[in-house]
Amino acid sequence: MSNEHNPIALLISQIQSKWIDEIGLSENIQLVRWLIKPEQAKLFEGFLKLESSEHGKIPDVLLVFLTPFKDINSFSHAIIEQWLNVFQEDQNIIDDYKKNNPNFNWDSASFKTQSSSEEINQDQLLVEMISSFKNQLPEKTPFTIAFLPYTIEDVKEYAQWLQQILNQKIDRLCRIMVFDHVQDRYFDKLLKQNSSISKSLSIPLDVEGAMQKLAATGNPNDPEFQFRQCILNMSKATQNKNLSEVEKWGQRGIEVAQKTGLKNMLSTAHLVFASMLFSFKAFEKVDELLAQGLSLAKKGLAAGDETCQNLVIQHYGYQASSNQFQKKYDLACDLFCKQAEGYLEIALPQQAITAWWMAGNTIKKRDSERFKTIVTMAFTEAKKHDKETLKLTTIGFIADDYYKVLYDNRQLEQCEEVDRFMISIEGEHWRSSIKEQRKTLEKKRLSLFNWM
Repeated sequence: MSNEHNPIALLISQIQSKWIDEIGLSENIQLVRWLIKPEQAKLFEGFLKLESSEHGKIPDVLLVFLTPFKDINSFSHAIIEQWLNVFQEDQNIIDDYKKNNPNFNWDSASFKTQSSSEEINQDQLLVEMISSFKNQLPEKTPFTIAFLPYTIEDVKEYAQWLQQILNQKIDRLCRIMVFDHVQDRYFDKLLKQNSSISKSLSIPLDVEGAMQKLAATGNPNDPEFQFRQCILNMSKATQNKNLSEVEKWGQRGIEVAQKTGLKNMLSTAHLVFASMLFSFKAFEKVDELLAQGLSLAKKGLAAGDETCQNLVIQHYGYQASSNQFQKKYDLACDLFCKQAEGYLEIALPQQAITAWWMAGNTIKKRDSERFKTIVTMAFTEAKKHDKETLKLTTIGFIADDYYKVLYDNRQLEQCEEVDRFMISIEGEHWRSSIKEQRKTLEKKRLSLFNWM
């Protein structure tokens, strides 16, 4: 399907047009806030990815950071480090800039030394980097940095950090792009304080309608088309809390998939049907479907279909969550561990670490010895991976649990090793930060759907 007729591409085009019409080449605007709904988040991620490529349409050179926001004191340094690491380790990025800007010759090395100095104001250094980078671009080309942190531990602190950066007086045609929840409007105060240099953007985007159009595109006799329709109808029925309709379309999806003779499609049909039934707590049927779907995925994998490997892993995760809901904690722990091992086999350490963390929390209050084994194994495995990868995981929780295990056993030297390792990832106050995060988590039920 060409982009001209792709409903999702058309929505992204609307976002691009909104930016061009409202922001364009304005020299006054330095802070732009998009007001979005949760269901639009993936769409805006697509917009950022497109604009970071050679296929972008807005006039800005765009740099995107997904760096988690830990606290107001460490974020600028975290951004600087990620920025420098990317430019020093990936020559392709520099080559891409030089394609459109032959004279581009940004000297990142001089900032590397300053970033490691405790005497340097990191907020000021970040703004200096922004100005330095902008100076390498054509005079009338705007430079925009978009912040879309994977996690924000304190939204108020994040807003305060943004204000601190704006206080440094960034250069003209340098902009900061942020994203805000349309209902909560966390940054209203920030925008009001900076009304002369800021602007809010919002745009009605019919994501559900686009997905329906996308699902309705194709040959009605094609099983894949029919299967997409079944999923769409199941999703609608789930939203409407209509169990009989979910069962009707779930069974229809299985029948459609069965006609194809494809194990991966039939396994997926069972998995999707089961996932919809979680909302109704129909766990007897959930377990039946997951057992059948897992068996199909394993058979497909044995027959050489590698796409079934990820399906096997997904089934383990859903089975674990189902058993957790049913308070079958030992079995849930076993399954989360199987899921972790599966993720390692396909080189997805971030997901493996999360699965181990889920396993540990499932068994923590019931089997202390097994809990110790799990957190030890998880932390040991985590240390094999680069720190930037670990920042996007639950390593902080695992490290905190492991630290306590070591401390209880009076293994103080190992405690110091854990502390040094985590300081290098999350900063000096990593344990107090984890303590606050645990308080937040107590308000939520620990489940697959909160974390996977």
